[in-house]
Amino acid sequence: MSAISAAASVHSASTGTPAPGSSSIGTADLLALRDLLTSLDEWLRLASLAPPRAQPTRRIERFGDVEVDVLARAVTRNGYLVPLTPTEFDLLLALLHRRGAVATRDELLREVWEDVSDRPTRRVDMKICRLRQKLEVNPGLPRYIVTVPEIGYRLRA
Repeated sequence: MSAISAAASVHSASTGTPAPGSSSIGTADLLALRDLLTSLDEWLRLASLAPPRAQPTRRIERFGDVEVDVLARAVTRNGYLVPLTPTEFDLLLALLHRRGAVATRDELLREVWEDVSDRPTRRVDMKICRLRQKLEVNPGLPRYIVTVPEIGYRLRA
């Protein structure tokens, strides 16, 4: 069934009146509608022929024995899933995206917690401590998530 006949059928069924084409709609309007529906039919036909675009299913970042699947928001260490809270994951991503550059505490507060206040807080330090406990072999002597004194943190890959 073409789009034109489908439109006429739907109109007739929904309103109980004959399909448009009498005095209320002129011949030029019907021709324009027919051209529009024909174009739509052709566009839909071509769209169905196009191969589907592949959506990436994984984007993996690695450091040491840790693997971060960014799209799945999953972290593994030595092949075992490491459960992270959403905030811990966002903090890890903020460090990962810097590719070894230092992230200040203020930058991390703004990026992860969207906190723009100037009040002192230990949120970043506490979450970094939790990340180290989950991802480092020896959290007391971190190898990957390192402190840059008086500034912030860096992820060494």
